[in-house]
Amino acid sequence: MSATLQSAGHVTRHQAYRDLAGSVCPCGGVKLRNVPFCGPCHFKLPKPLQADLFDPRADYVTAYERALEQLHLESPAAREDIQGKTAIQHGVQAVIRETQTQTHQTK
Repeated sequence: MSATLQSAGHVTRHQAYRDLAGSVCPCGGVKLRNVPFCGPCHFKLPKPLQADLFDPRADYVTAYERALEQLHLESPAAREDIQGKTAIQHGVQAVIRETQTQTHQTK
């Protein structure tokens, strides 16, 4: 897992359901939509955890987080969110640097 996700240790409900609706498994493989993992990843999980992922009485997000931890994977949606925030931060930093450069040049 990435250091950011490991320290957070949390997948939001929105991220978990975005992953569920997607066609990419957290391992990078192809999965069916509305299924949390590809077949190989699913069958690496303990049977009770497999069942929790499909049990409407279980907390899906908690089960999904446990499965990600068990498989040593990270949420594709969380990874995209982190990359998006990082890109925005880099963009803001570039604008600040450019503004500072222009300010110094006009003095």
